[in-house]
Amino acid sequence: MPDFEQHPIKALVEGIISLVLLVEGVAFPGWMTLVYSNALAAQQGKSVCLSGSGASMACTESQLAGLLASSRVGISLLLVFGLFYFGASILLGALARKYAIGAGKLGKAKVGFILGGVGFIGSIALLAILLILGILFLAKLA
Repeated sequence: MPDFEQHPIKALVEGIISLVLLVEGVAFPGWMTLVYSNALAAQQGKSVCLSGSGASMACTESQLAGLLASSRVGISLLLVFGLFYFGASILLGALARKYAIGAGKLGKAKVGFILGGVGFIGSIALLAILLILGILFLAKLA
């Protein structure tokens, strides 16, 4: 049975998964910005609500308060999920690099080393952006 510390396929697979998580995770800051822009509209009283019959109408104060509260919860949830999501990508990227080094960084292991490095560094950058945006948005909505 092969030693997984020196297995090039394991390095390649974890590098690919880390990179895929990074690419999919690009949407987190976009979603957070969308939730924040909806909260800003509610805060400025520019939100439009639907009546029971489906017609557009100006939102009441209680509806605006509900929109703001749900926006705060949405941004907080995106922060928590983003932390776990990018944390997994960072961990897999680091493991891919570790396994590639153990396998000698040849062939598949070299590709895993590169992909894991891109996933690792990119996920750290996106996590930092997500944390900065989340804290900034929550502070402005407080």
